[in-house]
Amino acid sequence: MFPWPATSAAGRLMAMSRLSPSQYLGGLYRRNLVDDHVWDESDAADRAREIVGALFDEPPTLRVVLCGWRVASAFEVRASNYWEPVVMDCRQTAVVIPHPSGKNRVYNNPSARDQTGLWMRWATLGEDLP
Repeated sequence: MFPWPATSAAGRLMAMSRLSPSQYLGGLYRRNLVDDHVWDESDAADRAREIVGALFDEPPTLRVVLCGWRVASAFEVRASNYWEPVVMDCRQTAVVIPHPSGKNRVYNNPSARDQTGLWMRWATLGEDLP
């Protein structure tokens, strides 16, 4: 998820969080669960299992941001609401944010953009829980 163009999902995340390109690119380990524009639930779940397996080797202080409910489902993260921290089986704390797609109407609400920005800063810069 590269932040260019600015209208891309990553570009929107970077803008919401007020991160510089170097903070965004250097502070996040980014992975897509599908290689296509078409969501494949099985492929996404397989990729999520690979990522979770690797996360067992990472420190529990690593912070994970999952973009959208389908991604959370692929990771088997059971959060009730957006922006609710959940400890994953691999010990890291994760938060589910609304997917930053330009089609997601949740972001029409400025407080939703602010909340996502705070969680992105939490994950990238190690800021306190929002």
